Amino acid sequence: MNEDQKQKEEKLEIYIPNGPRLGTNVIEAKGVSKAFGDKLLYEDLNFVLPQNGIVGIIGPNGAGKTTIFKMIMGQEQPDKGSFTVGETVKLAYVDQSHSDIDR
Repeated sequence: MNEDQKQKEEKLEIYIPNGPRLGTNVIEAKGVSKAFGDKLLYEDLNFVLPQNGIVGIIGPNGAGKTTIFKMIMGQEQPDKGSFTVGETVKLAYVDQSHSDIDR
């Protein structure tokens, strides 16, 4: 393992290289609501992710960080509203267990 790789592993850095040019539609949320039982995570969430946008979501356990990514990726359905992902967008995320990080 070279020194650069060793430093990245120690810091758990994630390098996001510039990707190919995407279309104008990246990710859009319209009126998204999601709850589990009586725990409301999102209500009437609306946003548009612009080209070249980078997103990080920070919050306490149970706040819905993983849920929002699962809904964007189509692995979970919102109770109301919808997500639209541009045709040229390639989605990826690192889950909370870091099991997808290439060490």
